[in-house]
Amino acid sequence: MRKNFLLTVCMATCLLTLSVRTAAQQLSTTDGRHTYEMGETVGIKYEGAQVGDRIILYQNLSILPLAEKLNVEQQEGIYNVPPILQPGNYWALLVRGNNSMAQLNFQIAELPIDGKYRVMLLSDIHVMSPELVTDPNNASYQKMIGNDRKLLKYSYDIFKTYCDTIKALHPDLVLIPGDLTKDGELLSHQAVAEGLQQLLDEGIPSLVIPGNHDIESQMARAYDYDGVKMAETITIDQFAEIYRNFGYGEGMDRDPSSLSYVCEPIPGLVLIAIDDSRVPSKGIDRISDMEFGRITQATLDWVVEKADEARRQDKRVLAMVHHQMMEHFNGQTSFFGSSVTEHGDSIARIFAAHGIKAVFTGHMHIPNVSKLWSVDRKDSIYDISSASTISYPSHYRMLLFDENLSTMKVVSRPVNATPLLSNLQSSARSQVAAALPETVSKLVYAYRSMLDNMMQQFAGIPEFDNVIADIPADNDELAALAFEAFGATFEKVVFTTDEANENLKGAADEILEQLKADCVKACDLIFDNQNTDTRAFLATILQLTLMDRAEPVIKSMLNDVSFMGTPDENQTDDLYLTVDLSYGESGIPSVLPDNMQPAETAVYTLSGIKVSTSMNHLPKGVYVVRQGNETWKIMIR
Repeated sequence: MRKNFLLTVCMATCLLTLSVRTAAQQLSTTDGRHTYEMGETVGIKYEGAQVGDRIILYQNLSILPLAEKLNVEQQEGIYNVPPILQPGNYWALLVRGNNSMAQLNFQIAELPIDGKYRVMLLSDIHVMSPELVTDPNNASYQKMIGNDRKLLKYSYDIFKTYCDTIKALHPDLVLIPGDLTKDGELLSHQAVAEGLQQLLDEGIPSLVIPGNHDIESQMARAYDYDGVKMAETITIDQFAEIYRNFGYGEGMDRDPSSLSYVCEPIPGLVLIAIDDSRVPSKGIDRISDMEFGRITQATLDWVVEKADEARRQDKRVLAMVHHQMMEHFNGQTSFFGSSVTEHGDSIARIFAAHGIKAVFTGHMHIPNVSKLWSVDRKDSIYDISSASTISYPSHYRMLLFDENLSTMKVVSRPVNATPLLSNLQSSARSQVAAALPETVSKLVYAYRSMLDNMMQQFAGIPEFDNVIADIPADNDELAALAFEAFGATFEKVVFTTDEANENLKGAADEILEQLKADCVKACDLIFDNQNTDTRAFLATILQLTLMDRAEPVIKSMLNDVSFMGTPDENQTDDLYLTVDLSYGESGIPSVLPDNMQPAETAVYTLSGIKVSTSMNHLPKGVYVVRQGNETWKIMIR
C-alpha cells in the first residue's frame, strides 16, 4: 500500500512538473490570429515565465533580433508589440539565459499595391545566358559561382520568375537601372531583351539603362569542355540597338553624348534615364575604372535642360542611374569607392534644385534610401537604391502614384521561390554567407597597406623585429586569419545592412564592442609567438586604428542615418515610404518679381514656375495668371 502511495505521489509530482514546464514554454497571440496588417498592435500572451526572461523578435532570416523586446517581470502576462513591425514573417522567442523556452510564429501581411499608376522597379538582374555554360562541371565556372555573392548559376531562372511576376501584376511600366547582364555578354543581352519583349507583347513596357557590367566588359566568359573562353560582348551602339524597344527606339529624346534619354511614360510624369557608365571607347585610364560611374558635364547640362523643360510644363520629374548618387552611410566612398557616381552628392543637389524628386539606383545590391537637399535647402531628392534580384534579399519595388501625381508610394516585396529554387531567400542568403571569406580576402588585399603602415611605426625597435615578422606575407593566409577573427561580426554587419532599416535592430553599439574583442582575437591568432603583454599592446593599437575608421561608419550604417552629424542628417525608411512630388505649397509668391508693372502679364504653373508672358498658345493644363495686382486661374483644354 505504501509503495503504491509513493508511486502515485511520484507520478503526480512528475505530471505537475511537466505541466509547469509546458506552461513555461507557452507563447500565443491574444486574439488567436497569426496574420496582421502593418500598423496593428500584436498582442503576445506568455505563461510560466521567470523574472529575467526575455521575449525577443526575429524577422524573416535575420541574424540579429529586433531592438524591440520585453524583459519579463512576472510569470505570465501580455506583451503588446508596438505597431512598428513591417511586412514579413516573425518569430517571437521566450529566452532564458541562452536557451529558447518557447516560440511563436506570426506574420505581417504585405502592403497592397494599388495606385492610379503602378511602376515596378528591379535592379541589377545580372542575367547570365545558359548558353554560356555548356560544361556546368567546368572547374573555372564552379570557382566563379562559388566565390560570387550573387546567384549567377540561377540568374536566368530568377529573371524568368520575375518576368512571370510582372505578368501577374501587370504594372504600367518596368524600370531597370543597369547591370542587366553578368558581364555584358551578347548572349545575355539577347536573353534579357527577349524576356522584356515578351512583357511588351502583353502590354507591359520596360525602360532600361546600362550599368558597369553591360558594355565592352573585359570579364565576359564562356565555359565549355575545352576550358574558358572570352565571350562576345557589345558596343554602345549595339546596346542601343538591342534595347531599341526599351528606351532607345526611333523618336526618343536622346542625349547626344551618352546613352541617356528622356521620356514621358505616364502622362505628366517625366523620366530622365541617365547613363553614367565608363567604357574603353569613351576613354578611361585603367580597365578598373569601368567599375566607377561618371556623369559628364555635357550629360549633366542635358539633364538639367530636360528637367527644367518638364517643370515649365508642370510635370513631375524622376530619374534613374546605375550608381548611387549619394552616400547612404558615412564613409561609404572611403570603403567602397565605386559605389557612388563621381561627384554624386554635388550632382544630386543640382538635380534637386531643378525639380528631380527621386532617382532610382542600384550597383550596391542593397535596398537603401538616402536623402539630400539642394544648396539653398528649398528642394530635396531621394536616392532610392534597390537590391539585386539575384542576391540577398531578392526583391522588387512597386512605385504607386496617385491620380494627380502628387505622391509616390514605395512598397518593397520579396520573390520567395523559382522553379529551381524552392526558397529563393534562403538560397540567396546562403550564397552571400559562402562568399564572405572571398569578400574579406578582397578587403585584406585593399587594406594590407594600412596594416603594414601601422606596424612600420615599430620598425627599428629591436624588441619588435620578430613581431613584424609574425605577420604572414601571404595575403591569403592573412585573410584566413582575419576571417577567423572578424568573420562572425562581419557577417552580422553584412546581413543587417542587406535586410535594410538597420535601426530597427539597434545593434551599432553591440557590433562596435564585438569589433574591439575581434581585434584581441586577431592579435592572438597572428602574433601567437608573442607573450600576453605584447599581444595586448598590439590589440590596443589595432583597436585604435580600426575603430577610428570603423566607428563612424558602423554608427551611421547600423543606425540607418545618412550624413550623420551634418545638416543633411536623415533617417529614411528603406522599404516603405511616400515621396512628395509636389513643388512647394503654392510656389507663386516666391517667384513673382517685386517690380512688376500693372500692364504686364505673367503665367505660372501651379508649382510657381513662370512659363509665359502671354495667355496665347499655352499647352493644355491649369495655370495661374497674374496681371498687375490681380491673380486668377485658367484652364487650357
